[in-house]
Amino acid sequence: MTRYIYKRLDNHSLKTLVLIIFLVTVLVACSSGGSSGSANRNTLGANNLNTTNDTNNDSDEWVEGVFLPAGSFRNMCANPESGNEEQGTFVDENNFLRSHSNNTYLWYDEIVDRDPALHSTADYFELLLTDELTPSGSFKDNFHFSLPTDEWQLQSQSGISSGYGVQLAVLSREAPREVVVAYTEPGTPATAPGVD
Repeated sequence: MTRYIYKRLDNHSLKTLVLIIFLVTVLVACSSGGSSGSANRNTLGANNLNTTNDTNNDSDEWVEGVFLPAGSFRNMCANPESGNEEQGTFVDENNFLRSHSNNTYLWYDEIVDRDPALHSTADYFELLLTDELTPSGSFKDNFHFSLPTDEWQLQSQSGISSGYGVQLAVLSREAPREVVVAYTEPGTPATAPGVD
């Protein structure tokens, strides 16, 4: 049996195997059954007797380890800027960040649960990121950042994009797969000497 599996790995894309392992991991991790995803985290604090997932947003009281659904705070902004945003407070913004991070952040179990009313939204966002390091000494989380809305819109809608200067085209998604370089931008890493 081992020889058969080993031989099959030689004949199939490692990418497919990694994708299957990833999907199985996600399915197992996401099969907690609850809608808020916080039930498992709440049980970690065994002395906390109030760990119900209250779904009404009537209370501004912060209870450590109790997370309302992020949707309870969606589009509630201290300074509404668009038609779909409602008047809220910075605490509503922080509660959204807190609940959303608890439900979706890869390292949610490394976040110290702090009272959202005690911090500005910018400071609170930074508190919701892990400060753990990798074995090499760099931060685990090199992916999350925040920008003011106007700066983000300027960057994302200006027509300027970042990258390595190559556009790939997938000609065939079926085996044997075929991906080719559609074009490269002059003066980018893709056109550097020695890049094939």
